[in-house]
Amino acid sequence: MVWVTNLFTGVRIFQKAEKPPTCEVCGRELPGSLTWAIIHGIAVCQCGAEYVCYHYEEGKILEKEPTCRIPEELIPKYRNAWQSSRNIDEYLGKAKAISEEWNKTHPEVEEEGESSGA
Repeated sequence: MVWVTNLFTGVRIFQKAEKPPTCEVCGRELPGSLTWAIIHGIAVCQCGAEYVCYHYEEGKILEKEPTCRIPEELIPKYRNAWQSSRNIDEYLGKAKAISEEWNKTHPEVEEEGESSGA
């Protein structure tokens, strides 16, 4: 997998690979299912999962594939909610409940402004 940043436009593009990365929650291929958010470097999958698409080190962009912002321990819960839902509205209701429950036990993350879910 190769992610390349166009130096003129700043747009990240995915170049050929044996197998493109997929969303941790819904399994859709990235970046095809991603839409840019208003936060720099963040994109959102069609299922609502947020991904960091720009990774920096010492002020330089790293060529690294997107990473999911959902806490590792919650990914299986979101995945189960996605697979058991009949439509996007039902899934988003379940995802909201998962996020709210997690935020009750992890208030420090919410204070830091990090996303805890889809």
